[in-house]
Amino acid sequence: MLFPQAALELRDRGLLYYRLNRITEARQDFEDYLTQFPTAEDAPAIQQLLDSLGEN
Repeated sequence: MLFPQAALELRDRGLLYYRLNRITEARQDFEDYLTQFPTAEDAPAIQQLLDSLGEN
């Protein structure tokens, strides 16, 4: 990643973490992504995914 705090990279890294079952890291990246890019076209899908992770 060239810019690890860039919104799209946060989303993509969050998805990778999710697939690797690294839920804490995925949750953090998804939350950061939605904070930086709340009107993204995929924001509702990412929010739904984040909600499905629950709170740990």
